[in-house]
Amino acid sequence: MSVVNLISSVSPLDDTVFKKLLENPESFRLLAEAILGSPLPEGEISDIPGEYVAFSGGKTIRMDSFRNTPLGVINLEVQRDAKKFIFKRHLYYWAAAYMSSLRKGQEYEMLRPAISIVFYESKPDAAWKEEASLSGSLVLGEGQLLNLIAINTAKWQDAPNVIVQQYLSLLHNGTLNKKNRSKFTGVDTSSTSFIDMDRRIRLASVEIKYDESVRKGDKTMAAELYKYLTAEEVAKTEAKTETKTINVIKLFMQMKSSEEIAKALNIPLEKVNKLRKDWEG
Repeated sequence: MSVVNLISSVSPLDDTVFKKLLENPESFRLLAEAILGSPLPEGEISDIPGEYVAFSGGKTIRMDSFRNTPLGVINLEVQRDAKKFIFKRHLYYWAAAYMSSLRKGQEYEMLRPAISIVFYESKPDAAWKEEASLSGSLVLGEGQLLNLIAINTAKWQDAPNVIVQQYLSLLHNGTLNKKNRSKFTGVDTSSTSFIDMDRRIRLASVEIKYDESVRKGDKTMAAELYKYLTAEEVAKTEAKTETKTINVIKLFMQMKSSEEIAKALNIPLEKVNKLRKDWEG
């Protein structure tokens, strides 16, 4: 199977891919900000220590992704099916996230708000709807103690804004390829936000398949996947370099000195001088 086919065979709503995607803090930020409609300041997102959250004498669970942010503890979770008891499970995850902000010896006043966001794909059954209908007094507005947000990715067209539509369409349909391109009707697949999240999902999928091929001893496929990951990293670096070059030229046009430019953009003075020489012809 080719690398392209491997990528398209993996759903972003699979636990392993979703976890891998959200290992990247920026991917976490993109999804959280899109859904909440609130910016999360740079440098303010941190992992909560401990891979597992345990309740005393009870069930131990693994969260897909939960982190400390200026808004409180945010948990992003994915469930392919909205089966019976999904609401209770959702509430349980929220409780785990809420508990995670308090350490031994700390006062209860230090507990932080918790926001639990669950992405699911299937149509909720009657039991789920009945449970969810009981949540009205629990699901409070922004800034309140309890925030439970359940999002059906299959209904991505109903999302409140274009960016959320783009992200949900990717989660539901998978990465963009010829086979599923028609499913993205109404979505601007050329937008920066769409392309960026598409790239992140593809990389997460490839990393999962790379680990899998290594475990199976499939050296040929592992080599192909490694080559793909390396090429993506090179392309990313080149894109950043191109952006810095454009910024340098913009500053040239403002008659800034080479020293000022090197300091402002944190790049070597020698490189700025070379770019200036090339720019001036």
